[in-house]
Amino acid sequence: MDNYSVMMSAAAAEDIGNIADYIANTLLEPETAAKLIGRLKTAVKSLETMPERHPLVADTYLALCGIRTLLVDNYCVFYAVNRAEHTVNIIRVIYTKRAWEKLI
Repeated sequence: MDNYSVMMSAAAAEDIGNIADYIANTLLEPETAAKLIGRLKTAVKSLETMPERHPLVADTYLALCGIRTLLVDNYCVFYAVNRAEHTVNIIRVIYTKRAWEKLI
């Protein structure tokens, strides 16, 4: 089984920071924020092996671009797999109820 390198875009890193900040400081739930970030990191790390096990997004254009989605609690991790370079590029991490089609 081939291992892939997982790369995080600046936008995805900012998304995760904003999620943590909102839960910890706006909702005043720092423990919940820490646990969610831990689950997100674990899920993203799991993409090092068999990253294509998750489905392509429901949007036709984005699916043709190879964008896949990984659901973690109420958040979607959007990513693309580059087989030739053995890399997984994390594009965005977005709350599921947002209009994500306009953010990717």
